[in-house]
Amino acid sequence: MGAWIGGSALLIWGVYQNFNALDEILKNPPDRVQKDAAILGSERVRELLRYTVGIENADAFSTWEEIQIGIGLLAAVLLFLESSTRVLSSIPLAMTLLVLFLHFKISPDLAWLHRQFAFTPWMAESRQRDQFWKLHAIYEGIEFVKCLFGIVLTQILFLGPNTRYRRKRRRRAAAETAPEKDPKVESRQA
Repeated sequence: MGAWIGGSALLIWGVYQNFNALDEILKNPPDRVQKDAAILGSERVRELLRYTVGIENADAFSTWEEIQIGIGLLAAVLLFLESSTRVLSSIPLAMTLLVLFLHFKISPDLAWLHRQFAFTPWMAESRQRDQFWKLHAIYEGIEFVKCLFGIVLTQILFLGPNTRYRRKRRRRAAAETAPEKDPKVESRQA
């Protein structure tokens, strides 16, 4: 679960870093980029770089979604195999269903919309851009719910009443509160 949630967090962080890197390149461009920007115009270079970053981010999300499907199914099977966690296997299964929805419905639409408005000037009206950001908010909301499910599952597994840690603590506490057995009494009973 930690790898799943952590992987999602790292990917989100990486996506924003890609756009930050783009801005840094444009603030202090290498000589070759300055020459190309002089020919194409700085706004056109910005559009081209944003388009490229958008395509790379869409590919990264698609790959990560495919990996998550495998992680989710594996987690669901492993939890289902243990009788004490069988009911909990529905949580990674639900998380996987959310990822499947993102992968096959939301992500392709986001990628298509991005390609439609990528070269539209930033200040110009764009229905596709507005639709993209609405769909992006839905993606983020589903991603948040998925991660919340994962955090809840992790807490249940680590802090739940049937974890090994809790069972061991109960046995230790029971042993400490049990009356001391007298070896002489035990030998007479045998």
